[in-house]
Amino acid sequence: MKGDRPATLGRRLLFTLGLIIALFLIFSTLIFTTIQGAYRFLTLVQEDQQEIETVSKSAEGLYAAADNYLQSGKSEYERDYAQFLGRAQRSLTLLAKKMPGDLVYDIQDLSNMLRSFQELKAEAVERYHSGTDAIYINRLVSELGRMKGYIRGECSRILSEYMDLMNGQVMVMRSNLEWSERLSFTLLFVVTAICLILALSLTRDISRPVHSLVESLERFAAGDLDVQAPSRQRKDEIASLIASFNTMTVQIKNLVEEIHRKSNLETALKQSELETLQAWINPHFLFNTLNSISVLADLEGAAKTQATIGSLAELLRINLKSAGSTVPLHSEIASVEHYLRIQKVRFGNRLNYQILWKQEWGALLVPGMILQPFVENAVLHGLEPLENGGMVEVEAAFQDDLLLIEIRDNGTGFDVTETQQNIHAGTNNTVRRLELFYGKPVVRIESEPGKGTTVRLQLWVRSQALGD
Repeated sequence: MKGDRPATLGRRLLFTLGLIIALFLIFSTLIFTTIQGAYRFLTLVQEDQQEIETVSKSAEGLYAAADNYLQSGKSEYERDYAQFLGRAQRSLTLLAKKMPGDLVYDIQDLSNMLRSFQELKAEAVERYHSGTDAIYINRLVSELGRMKGYIRGECSRILSEYMDLMNGQVMVMRSNLEWSERLSFTLLFVVTAICLILALSLTRDISRPVHSLVESLERFAAGDLDVQAPSRQRKDEIASLIASFNTMTVQIKNLVEEIHRKSNLETALKQSELETLQAWINPHFLFNTLNSISVLADLEGAAKTQATIGSLAELLRINLKSAGSTVPLHSEIASVEHYLRIQKVRFGNRLNYQILWKQEWGALLVPGMILQPFVENAVLHGLEPLENGGMVEVEAAFQDDLLLIEIRDNGTGFDVTETQQNIHAGTNNTVRRLELFYGKPVVRIESEPGKGTTVRLQLWVRSQALGD
């Protein structure tokens, strides 16, 4: 009976799939458990081996850094020494927690050797700075070399004993992995056989109409929205699928036509709005108008009004010039100063500010319009809610092509671990823009409720004068 056919196909498919899944889960669980245990064990052994080798290599690095420092006195070798020492100490700390049996005591002895090396190196550095004869310094360096050899030799001995201890467990793991391999092949054979039987039994009823449907789908994907899959006289799941596909193509065709129509209307509307807005607000017209008002205020003797309008005009001129480009640092500082002057008129004695930087850094190039959003956030969200106002400080420092800028306020502050509601969109956009410009995060924000906010910028800059 044709009415029972969908249910029959469904039962056969569900039974076969259920059997495959059950077998697969049983055997896969066994294989996975074995392989996971072996992997964890081998990973642990590899990590321990790497940590021991790190201590050995760090000892070589410690000796080289100490020798170079005692020969040249350059501080960079002291930094190298500190890095190698940190690596060795971290590795010894990890090994002390993981080493089996008596090897823990060997790691303790190795730590003592490293401390002795540090003490001898400290003595050599002290002698070097006190002007001790070079012959005596060289003796201390030779002694450091011998201690380095002792440390590396001890590392080799510990590694050898550790690998001997692990060898027995490795053999067991190897046996388990071989068993898992044989089981995997058996599982693969069983699942493949069942899948072949299933494919052969269902091919006539499924493959031909599905192939026809796939051809229709490919034509539809290629852009033929008028395609319709051929529908034969059958009442099963595939017939329902074909009917649904044909209905879907008709609906999608109608939707695409509607979207094109609306898209053309929206594009025309946005273009019209943009042209209207550009005609209504011309930034250069506004800048020239502000200059005219400033001259008029000066003629009428309104000095404070003239100064405020002048600051606004200058701020607008700087922002128009710096949008979408890099600008000299002095331009960014001037933009911040003009903005604070304007806000000083509004807040009066409630707003105090201080800008600390050096004029010789003025030619350093930075992305445009990066400081004002942070200063604006400090004034509007940090100080404005306070009855007595507060202080905004902008401080810059430059060293080795790295420009460090801090914007601090003693305002309300906020909890940086929660949603930053006190940071407006302009600040967030500036953070993202700097990250895209430099290829990594360069902004760090620190704040606590009631203790103000500090924004730190680390910028790699170049000089406009040198053009490098």
